[in-house]
Amino acid sequence: MARGNRTSLGEWTAFGGILTVSVLSLATSHWGEAIHWELLSHFKAQYFGLALLVMVGLALGQHTCLAVASIACVAFAFLPLLAFYFPNDSLARSPDESNFSLLSANVHQNSSDPAQLASAIAQADPDAVVLQEASPSWLERLSAIRNAFPFDYHRAGTILLSKTPIDEGQLKPLDSARGFVLPKFFTTEGKAVALVAAHLLPLYRSETFAPGTKLTAALRRPSTGFQARWSW
Repeated sequence: MARGNRTSLGEWTAFGGILTVSVLSLATSHWGEAIHWELLSHFKAQYFGLALLVMVGLALGQHTCLAVASIACVAFAFLPLLAFYFPNDSLARSPDESNFSLLSANVHQNSSDPAQLASAIAQADPDAVVLQEASPSWLERLSAIRNAFPFDYHRAGTILLSKTPIDEGQLKPLDSARGFVLPKFFTTEGKAVALVAAHLLPLYRSETFAPGTKLTAALRRPSTGFQARWSW
């Protein structure tokens, strides 16, 4: 007998899998403040690939409506990846606008080559440099570029090098995050920006996840979020 346009249990199961993966991909983009959601958010490319693979199998079937619905679900699963592969050009600054450049690097204690790092910094010529896992000795190791960055601040393995003065009276330490918040940092053009430097702990426990969650919440409300006492 001809199979017709009936949908088998296997096809419905495949579609349910596509729908579940697509919803999971979108959900982890919006509810990443819980540690389990955040850990699941690192597999968006895999979610999209899995949904696409199952969709191809459904497309070979005879149920057009189910195939179209699957394509829509796969498209939703791809949405979280768009920002990585297709940046928003409207966010680019025009030559007339003020620009501030920041270079950040993890020197892994003493594992990085000071000469190579100094060369990279000189070539990029940023307004400020933030180094993670850096001991105070790195201030001497980067002596070749210190004339360009005469101002510095060091706390708990995080170093800030700047072309402009640093108002340490405004610095708010991040106790567990090994970093600091500078609510008002002045650029070479005299513009004030908020600067956050944090070396977060590995996300393997809820306790170590909390600092990043609090920091993310503050970034969403910069006018008031950086005025709180930064300890947890």
